[in-house]
Amino acid sequence: MGFQHPGNTLSSNDLRELITAPETQTGVRPRRGVELVTEGIAQQEASAARWTCLAAQQQTQCNQLHATREQLIRP
Repeated sequence: MGFQHPGNTLSSNDLRELITAPETQTGVRPRRGVELVTEGIAQQEASAARWTCLAAQQQTQCNQLHATREQLIRP
């Protein structure tokens, strides 16, 4: 790999063409970092929602047990 010199640069359009040409020929587009981050965020949100639901279920069960205990202890 060589060094980039001031006169040896690509314009953004040329770079875009270099990236999209193989994608167009093969019909396959590699996964981008943004897509991976978006997918990771969606997975974390789903996991957080699941844990929130489980916590709510446990809180409901605790509330029911406390109510039952109060009924049993009441004279």
